[in-house]
Amino acid sequence: MEPFQGQISMMAFDFAPRDWAACDGSILPINQNQALYSLIGNTFGGDGQTTMALPDLRGRAALHQGNDYRRGYFGGLERATVSQATMASHSHGWQANSKPASSP
Repeated sequence: MEPFQGQISMMAFDFAPRDWAACDGSILPINQNQALYSLIGNTFGGDGQTTMALPDLRGRAALHQGNDYRRGYFGGLERATVSQATMASHSHGWQANSKPASSP
């Protein structure tokens, strides 16, 4: 299948394949990327006159646009410490049985 202009794909290696670019926030000249600019504009940066930017997904996870998210939105933390004090209150139901476990 041919990739779409502006498609973002995860790769199992640490380089961008030929004719692809890393989502690293790079600034690109619009005059050399007119088709991509027509799709994303300067949503991710650049001056919108001569330059545009690629999305910067380093340390982030991509989110699909929806009611709570729009194209170009980013948030969250690259790293966070979770403790009992910062977790929302929740519970887990469980059942116990004194019979030996078996498998099919």
